[in-house]
Parts: sequence; structure tokens; C-alpha cells
Amino acid sequence: MNFNKCFFIVIISIFVFGCNNSKVNKIVDEFETSADNDAWLIKLSEQSALNAEELTKLFPAELQDMPLVGVESIGVQKVIGTYSKVPDPNYMSSTISVTIVDGAGTVGMPHVNAIFKELNTSTNTSFENGWAKTTMHNGQSVLVKEQTKTEKTGIQSTVTSSIDMIKNQRFHINLTGRHIPGNQLTKALDEVIQLSFPE
Repeated sequence: MNFNKCFFIVIISIFVFGCNNSKVNKIVDEFETSADNDAWLIKLSEQSALNAEELTKLFPAELQDMPLVGVESIGVQKVIGTYSKVPDPNYMSSTISVTIVDGAGTVGMPHVNAIFKELNTSTNTSFENGWAKTTMHNGQSVLVKEQTKTEKTGIQSTVTSSIDMIKNQRFHINLTGRHIPGNQLTKALDEVIQLSFPE
């Protein structure tokens, strides 16, 4: 191989390595930023989750002047509390259901991570008889949905609204209102935001 060819190969190699080096640096920077952003998830996966009894104690006695009428444990890290002015609510009763999922530990963390990504994705869609939108509420990213369903008879219609949020970078909280519009459910959300939850 003559000198010119060797020199040309060396120059091309330096040029290619130099270009790739900036790409490598960019990838390393993105990885470090991602690692910093995900540090809370690593910490969350290392925490111990609350049990059903401890989660149940997080429910307030009342929400929007409706007493807590029932609590159901779903799995290990999930509880649902129902609020209604009717002691035994049915499909015609106005209710607010609050679901609390503890995102701590290796079981809860992937769930909260998925909700976190959903809340941080811009959503503003309409669908049959309803809509869904991500928005900021009191400095928190929330997903609000509302849908009106008409019964087959055409006489009775039901407004169902829901709000999802993450509290203390740990708890996924869903509020679902039946016969309750989104603006009223937002007032219930304000009450939940004020509650004291573990870090």
C-alpha cells in the first residue's frame, strides 16, 4: 500500500471517529439525563409498599360532602373507596370512587411509571359522547375524562367522569364520578391533593 492511500485512510478514520464521537457524546448525555430523570423510579422500586389496611387509612371520611360508604381491597397494593349520600349506592346513585395504588416496590413501580408517562403525554381527544385531556391542575399533571352514556331506553343518561394523578411521586390516584360532571370531580380532587400521604 502506498503512502497516499495510508494517509487518506488515516484522515478518513479520524474524520469518521470525530463525527461518531459527537454522536457518542450526545448519546451519553441523553443517557445521563434519562438516568437523572428516572432516579425517583429507582428509589420508588426500593421502597416498601403499604398493605391494604394502611392504604385504607388514607381515605378521608368524606369527599364533597359524601361519606365513605365502602372500601374494597383489590390485590396487594390497590384499594377502592366509594363515597355516596346513599348507604348502598346503585347505578342510579351519584358516587365518587377513589382508587389508590401504591407505586412502591417492584410490583407498584412499573404501574406508576406507565401512568406517569400517560400523564406527561399531551392528550386532547374526543370520542363517542365524551372527551379526554391532560392538563395541569394546582401544579400537577392530570388526565381528565368525561363521557355521557344514554341507556338503551333513551330515558336515563349517565355522566361518568374520571381524573388520574400521581401523588408524592408514588401513589396513582384515580377519582371516578358517576352522575358527577368533571368540574365537580375536580373539587373532589382538590380535597384529595390536600390529604397527607407518605412520601
